[in-house]
Parts: sequence; C-alpha cells; structure tokens
Amino acid sequence: MSRENTPSIAVIGAGLAGCECAMALARAGVPCTLFEMKPLRFSPAHSNPDLAELVCSNSLRSNDPASAVGALKNELRALGSLTMLAADNARVPAGKALAVDRARFSAHITRLVEAEPLIRLERREIPSLEHFDFETLRQDTAPSGLPPPTPAGGGGGPPPPPPPTHHGG
Repeated sequence: MSRENTPSIAVIGAGLAGCECAMALARAGVPCTLFEMKPLRFSPAHSNPDLAELVCSNSLRSNDPASAVGALKNELRALGSLTMLAADNARVPAGKALAVDRARFSAHITRLVEAEPLIRLERREIPSLEHFDFETLRQDTAPSGLPPPTPAGGGGGPPPPPPPTHHGG
C-alpha cells in the first residue's frame, strides 16, 4: 500500500483502547495519528502525562488462566497486545491478580507508541469533529469523566443513555 493510497486514520484518545488501536494499525502497516489531550488537559481521574494511564494498580483484575479474564489476557498476549506487554513489564506482586506499577505501565506504553514510526502522536484536545479532516476516525471512549468530542454537524446534544445493566440470573 503506497502512502498516497493510505487512508488518513485518526485515533482520538490515548487510553488503553486508543493506544492498542494505533499500535494494531501500525503493525498492519497503516499509519495513523493518535490524539491525546494530556498534558494540556487532564480528566478528573488522571494526573500522569503519559499515555494509557490506569487509575488503580489492580485495574486489570485476575491473571488466573482458569478465570474468564485470565484466559482473555492469555489470548491478548498471544496476539501481541501492547497492553499486556506493558502490564507484564510493570507487574507487581498481587497473588492471582495482575496488578501493575501504574507509572511504569504508562511510561512503557508511552515509549513504545512514541518509538513507532507509523504513529504520529499529537498532544492536543479535539473538542469537536466539525472540521476534523480525516477519512477514518476511531474514538477511545474510556470513562474519563469528560464528554466526547461534539460530532460533525455541531449540536451534539447530551450523550446517549448508558446501556441497561442486568443483575442476577
């Protein structure tokens, strides 16, 4: 695929999903631009300027391969997940949980993203998609406490209600 035929792909938000998406694109030979508002602006939950900041050292839950989330982690490792590479690198003792040193985890992902030649990291906020000139857009919708960018066409309105939660059997 030549550079002229390569679509312009933007990934907004350099959280776990945004960094994973940008790295998957790069590994597939597709250049992208990854936008991150930090360190210019922080959500109420974040304080570290690095990418993919976790808000709790045990956010990744169980690492037990007999559990569903542990089995999923093994599948992600087999697929070369950036998140799992960083988590294994920053792991701290926590029994069957996959707990990490949050600063080391984020710093590891930041270094890998910044070193990837097919990812252009832009540290700026995208408050609206009104004049956003990219052919393909992937928005990281992590629960940061901040509203998502206003859709192209303006207005935006309130975000859609969350999906219903189901409790019990």
